[in-house]
Amino acid sequence: MEDNKVNKRKRIMSLAMATMLLFSSITVNAAPKITDKQNADYMMSINTDGAPNWFNGTYYKEQYDDLKTTFNNDEKQLYNHCLNYGFKEERLVTPVLDVVKYRNFNSDLDKEFGNNWESYVRHYFEYGIAEGRNNFTDFDAKIYLSMHDDLKNAFGTDLGLATKHYIEFGISEGREYKQQEYEMTSNVNSEKNNEKIKKSTSGS
Repeated sequence: MEDNKVNKRKRIMSLAMATMLLFSSITVNAAPKITDKQNADYMMSINTDGAPNWFNGTYYKEQYDDLKTTFNNDEKQLYNHCLNYGFKEERLVTPVLDVVKYRNFNSDLDKEFGNNWESYVRHYFEYGIAEGRNNFTDFDAKIYLSMHDDLKNAFGTDLGLATKHYIEFGISEGREYKQQEYEMTSNVNSEKNNEKIKKSTSGS
């Protein structure tokens, strides 16, 4: 009877060891890189607010007094205004791309897309960022990454994902993204460090 208990324990231990060896031998693959096309597909897809993910209604509304007084925070209504009036009136509808200028300064795209404004947005996310095309705004994804270590760790040098992050989170978080802001912040920090050094060396 005791031998049966011992054998049973041995079988359980052997099974446990075999299971550990099995899982330890499995190679854990890194998550596949999100392609520019996948990122563009996501940015163009309609979210639960009834607007595509690339569109930030709060940003759009805050740029223009007439929108502030006409609309609440209804993303779908703001997006419809963007489509029906915003592009035609040459309004800046997103901080990461001046769509009207992107069209005007890229004759190849104007010839292909005509008045299909969303096609210019899609092109920018799928091809334009990687091609280094001018977005005609003061947003620079490289600078945005360089200013935020958490984003560098998360996205590496992926400018498309950095741009996506700014639209979805960076705007509402008030993250800095301009070279001037970056330099001002760096200068302020440098001056503070210099003051600390002076105080420590002077014995005060």
